[in-house]
Amino acid sequence: MEHFCALQDRPDSYRTATRWRMVGTHTGPGIYGEPTGNQISIMGISHHLIENNRFIQEWTVFDEFA
Repeated sequence: MEHFCALQDRPDSYRTATRWRMVGTHTGPGIYGEPTGNQISIMGISHHLIENNRFIQEWTVFDEFA
């Protein structure tokens, strides 16, 4: 997690935004072909709507080609 913020809508409702980064090594086959052993870094942003301490909705966008 690189950055997080939360805004309270009502006493029991929050909207959150999280900027995150996943770092790893391409070691297994998948939709991008055979493993290359290359390092990967994927940056993304997730937004959540939380009501009564439950996740109600989630929106996530990430840049898989960068």
